Amino acid sequence: MNAFNVVAGRVLAIILLVALGGRDLAAASNDEPNLEAQLAQLLVCYARGADAIGDGRTNHDPEAAGLEIFRKCFTEDATFAIWPAGQPFDNPEFPSRVGTMPPLLIFVGPAAWAKFTNSSFRGAGYDYVQHLVGNIEVKVSGNNASVVGYLNSTHVVMGEGLLAPSQCVLQTNGTYSLRVRKFPSGWKVTSLDLAQFAYNNIIENGEGCG
Repeated sequence: MNAFNVVAGRVLAIILLVALGGRDLAAASNDEPNLEAQLAQLLVCYARGADAIGDGRTNHDPEAAGLEIFRKCFTEDATFAIWPAGQPFDNPEFPSRVGTMPPLLIFVGPAAWAKFTNSSFRGAGYDYVQHLVGNIEVKVSGNNASVVGYLNSTHVVMGEGLLAPSQCVLQTNGTYSLRVRKFPSGWKVTSLDLAQFAYNNIIENGEGCG
């Protein structure tokens, strides 16, 4: 390679770095249109799956409905770890699964998580559950990525009769942390950590939240 080509190559590299905001060129070669938005949708996919399981009124098989959605965004060997409110964690984002503050529960595979979630929701008698996720941050490094978002979920036991006040409205807050990997079929979640810091009954009428 002659001196001109060397100089030209360096100039092109500088131009690309400036245009890409200083990102690594190897990572830039893996760029996809709207990649960050695409990866953020994986967290929305999870929330939709959980809400399908939470719908005990219109879904005749809530567990199956949620699992169908989960399988669109999780690998079959994905792991799910949960630190419920009151369970200490060392960091709300990607808390350590080992050491002195491990999760209370770890499940392997979306089917196991869907079964646990359905058992929890049905056991509490919820008619509907709605997960809202926000403040989503996506970081990409080659074929791997992380997605972190805040959780605000509402769990409802409906009242009896038209416009009747809810028997129970319970709210939870916390942080979701997802590890994501690119496969030939697309991007999928390989692990999910849920660190909860609040679990409160907001409204109770009649029999309340049980």
